[in-house]
Amino acid sequence: MRNQREEITLGLRSKRISAVNEHDETMSNILKRKVKLIHKLTTIEDEGVIAAMERTLEGATHYTLSTEQVRQLDASMERYLSGVGKSYTPEQMRTRALKAIRK
Repeated sequence: MRNQREEITLGLRSKRISAVNEHDETMSNILKRKVKLIHKLTTIEDEGVIAAMERTLEGATHYTLSTEQVRQLDASMERYLSGVGKSYTPEQMRTRALKAIRK
């Protein structure tokens, strides 16, 4: 009797897998992208990344710079243009940006 149950269970699983595969073929690209994002989100354990995702989804990722921030940015640009400022490789920038997100 146990073998019969296993066969029935395996048969049902095969039908479910088959139905999922058929659904995958007809799923729209946008839905596939959403599913991938949801899957990625469920594997994230970093609180900073989750908080950044929440801010992004809430539309709170676009900020206006304060007068002081604009002044600092202008001073940094002047240093860069005069050859005094520090520049970074793309990998260094990526690392710095990820570090800033996690704060």
